[in-house]
Amino acid sequence: GDTCGGEGFIGASSTYGFALDDDGRTAVGLAYIDANKDGSCMDSFGGEVVPAIWTEAGGMRKLDSSGFDWATEGWLRAQAVSGDGSVVLGETNYNKAMAWINGGKRIDLFKLHGAVNAYAVNRDGTRVMLDTVKSVTRTVDGYTYEDFISNGPLLWNPKKGPNAVTKIAGLRWCVDVALPPYLDWATWQMVDR
Repeated sequence: GDTCGGEGFIGASSTYGFALDDDGRTAVGLAYIDANKDGSCMDSFGGEVVPAIWTEAGGMRKLDSSGFDWATEGWLRAQAVSGDGSVVLGETNYNKAMAWINGGKRIDLFKLHGAVNAYAVNRDGTRVMLDTVKSVTRTVDGYTYEDFISNGPLLWNPKKGPNAVTKIAGLRWCVDVALPPYLDWATWQMVDR
């Protein structure tokens, strides 16, 4: 039942919808659950904000989140669905793209391809546009850290497997360039991006 939910400008709701398939028989979004049984459903780092799917045939249920690290990733939601309802796309609190095919196991598109966004999918779920990043190592004042820069778009075919991707080239006059260093006003030091 709708006994608790996330609070927002419209009040509390146990589920929020994000997308609907072409026939209106599959809807996806996020749901709030009382995972720790404290009477509240707002602990996003405790697994209480979860991806959800509703189908006309099966009703509402939580999508697979096995292996998801709630403590470091926070919430997980479903936000797009193919026209036929077979492919669901989602993301985490920290912009890591996820997918579910035919309501099955969660696919971590960030780990596989560096995908940070996955919002666009075609009617039969054979084409998904992924916005990707790649890891770079930076060093500033002796401190080394991992950073991410754009790696461009990928076109993924979920029906052919998790690695069925094609690199999409950028426009010929557009080239990704590194950002120049900036002045940190607190230290008056130039900082590499």
